[in-house]
Amino acid sequence: MIRGDEETRMPDGEVVAKVIAFLQDFVGLYVSDPDFDLFAAGRIDSMQILDVVTFVETQFKVIIPESKLTVEELCTPARIGALVESLRAA
Repeated sequence: MIRGDEETRMPDGEVVAKVIAFLQDFVGLYVSDPDFDLFAAGRIDSMQILDVVTFVETQFKVIIPESKLTVEELCTPARIGALVESLRAA
């Protein structure tokens, strides 16, 4: 679901790059691999993932449904990028 005015779609790689930049700049987590599992490595906690969700919803003007707020959907920057793209396409 898209929120607000329709914006120009950016390629999935750009979404992932912005998520990685956010993780580095605001969470203090340095990730070079888009498939790096944030949870399995114990590198992110429940409060930080809420910051990521808020960033994603604000930056990409999407609303992540409660059913998508799962470890599987949010475990890597690549999965977060895919989630954004799927919400934009819906």
